[in-house]
Amino acid sequence: MFSREQIRQAQELAVEVMKKSVNEPDKKIHPKVGAVLLFPDGSMTSAYRGELDYGDHAEFTLLHKKHRTENIEEAWLFGTLEPCMARHPNKTPCAKRIQLRKIKKVYIGIDDPDPTVSGTGKKYLEDFGISIEYFDRDLQNLITQENQSFLEDAILRSETEKHKKLLEEKPNNDYLSHFIDYFEESDISQEALRHFINEANYKFLKVNEKPEYSEDNIYNYFKKWGLVAFERDKKQFSINFILLFGKKPSDYLDNSLFQVRAKTENKSFDLPLVLLPNELFKWYSSRIPTISSRENPARNDQFIFPIDAINEACINAMIHRDYSIQGSFNQMLIEDNQIIINSPGDVVSPQKLDDVSKFTASSIVRNHKLAFIFRSMNLMENNHFGMVRFKDIPRKLKQPFPLFNFKSPILSITFLKSFSDLSDKYRSYFKDDVSDEEISIIKYLSIAQKTTMKEIKEVFSMPNEKASQRVLVSLVDKGYILSKGANKNRTYHKI
Repeated sequence: MFSREQIRQAQELAVEVMKKSVNEPDKKIHPKVGAVLLFPDGSMTSAYRGELDYGDHAEFTLLHKKHRTENIEEAWLFGTLEPCMARHPNKTPCAKRIQLRKIKKVYIGIDDPDPTVSGTGKKYLEDFGISIEYFDRDLQNLITQENQSFLEDAILRSETEKHKKLLEEKPNNDYLSHFIDYFEESDISQEALRHFINEANYKFLKVNEKPEYSEDNIYNYFKKWGLVAFERDKKQFSINFILLFGKKPSDYLDNSLFQVRAKTENKSFDLPLVLLPNELFKWYSSRIPTISSRENPARNDQFIFPIDAINEACINAMIHRDYSIQGSFNQMLIEDNQIIINSPGDVVSPQKLDDVSKFTASSIVRNHKLAFIFRSMNLMENNHFGMVRFKDIPRKLKQPFPLFNFKSPILSITFLKSFSDLSDKYRSYFKDDVSDEEISIIKYLSIAQKTTMKEIKEVFSMPNEKASQRVLVSLVDKGYILSKGANKNRTYHKI
């Protein structure tokens, strides 16, 4: 209905007006939000939070105050933040207001981690058949930067709410929350404690005027989170705490090791989790193959694998694995043409492997207390950004999507070096008349769902769009993909 250029312009306008948001005089940290309606004739109307009155949401201003009586069913809505689902009893949530105005498509800038929203606005719209897409990644980064203080405050409140709910619903059933009587204070890594205090305060001071964490109050803080308990004059420590700050966690939890292998070289890391990401990265980054930049030979060698996404996957393995599964470890296997990260435990319910494989999974955490500590140190992505990083790999790095697989009890993610490695992996599933390049495009579409000639040209480094058109038309003729639309509006879809 709208061109890519029009969609981009609407997103950019929403980000531009977002910056004008007026904060309420209540000393709370509120988000900056911009909203835009894109009409069939190409015209646009915008609004921002507090534009006409303190506290008015951007969507409310746009839909109720600026277009209250008009028919806007054919317009698309662009909002820089996920619409709310909880308002005061006499107010209509923005998500419901969008649904009542019969808008069919909504672009969301970023998800809202606030505990009163946290995915509910998006789900509400989807439940009513409203199509949801996200802003371009570079604009998401701008929105995040402008709302850094709000996001950090919202995440802190969200994790606090989750923690309270866990204690109320299943105070004794959380395996990692059990306390170990024989763990002594001398077994605590002071290096890990200092590292946490330094990193968490660095992040915390962006939002607050004074440090939250210090040597004096750190154990009281951990007590609040159920990591430490006080029994008379003695401290008791949970398995969560031992994993995070114990000198040798495997002395108390034998499956806490992180094993790595690069060709004939093997190593097992037995470190506090707060120190493990940096030490693990130092080890594997020196063993992953690199290549010199052709565009600028003076630059340092570049990794031939998506190093940021691999680091994200390793951290996810530490946080999301099922520590109750005995005899299984987190593992990283570095080979010439692929890197595999194995983690014990299935995808966290109610999500399914298919949600993760297509990068549509929401941020559902298995081990909330580990996640909170990692988020406090800025080691863990907010909401869907980790999935976006995985989904961006083909477009940005010209490499295949990561492949997810579950073979009980191990969930694995595989990063392939090239599309030729992808076609080799799936060659046996296709007839001889399907080329390696066509196999790669079929597998690409199985995740991307739809594509264009221009996108295929860019992702697969083809010389021009005619070359990509020839391959796509061939796949349509062979019955592997569908073609919709005509000329510049033609798109290609997974069957």
